[in-house]
Amino acid sequence: MKPQTALTPDQMHELQSLGLDCSDASMCWCQEPNEEECRLFIHDEYCYEAACLHPIPAYTLEDILMKLPKYLYGKELKVTKTEVSYQYLHYCRGYTLMRNAFEVLKWVLEN
Repeated sequence: MKPQTALTPDQMHELQSLGLDCSDASMCWCQEPNEEECRLFIHDEYCYEAACLHPIPAYTLEDILMKLPKYLYGKELKVTKTEVSYQYLHYCRGYTLMRNAFEVLKWVLEN
């Protein structure tokens, strides 16, 4: 299984629908003319060069971790190889680290 470099367009739309400004994303998904699938690019001026491109911001794991507060309700953010959590408040494990971080960020935005 190929490791996930960035959140998918659907995951990014989910974060945006929760009111998160994603303009600071490190990467972006672009659909080039005559192509059906999006490709992942570093978020720079290339993403905006062609008028037909509609870049979708894409967070990396580092981007997500930078968005999460270090402390939430007095509980420290804990990140291990398999878990992202705020002690006794909320945790997510059982998925990839990227997915776990995404799920915790969604929880923070919803609460």
